[in-house]
Amino acid sequence: MAKGLGTLVVVLAVLTAGPCLAQSDPFGDHRRADGTLDWSTLLEQNHQTPARLKNFSLESFVRELGRVVVAGDRQRVSEFFDGVVATDFYKNYGVFVLAATATYN
Repeated sequence: MAKGLGTLVVVLAVLTAGPCLAQSDPFGDHRRADGTLDWSTLLEQNHQTPARLKNFSLESFVRELGRVVVAGDRQRVSEFFDGVVATDFYKNYGVFVLAATATYN
């Protein structure tokens, strides 16, 4: 494993293992044993609890990405990115990235 990738995995593991996350985890009832989100059940119940997905922040994105990377399963990574499409994340942060890119170009 490349040195940079190994460091990234360690940092992500630390970020996802914090004790405060378990106490305030809005997705706790949709977690698998490996800590990753079960996007299929979360998306099925989206009509009942839309705030969970509409407020999918950058912090949530990084935390959940860390969990799927640490899990080491390509299927989980694919499922994660497919699930994020159902949120407002790309809409909110995509505009941010475009504005930041336009400012520096």
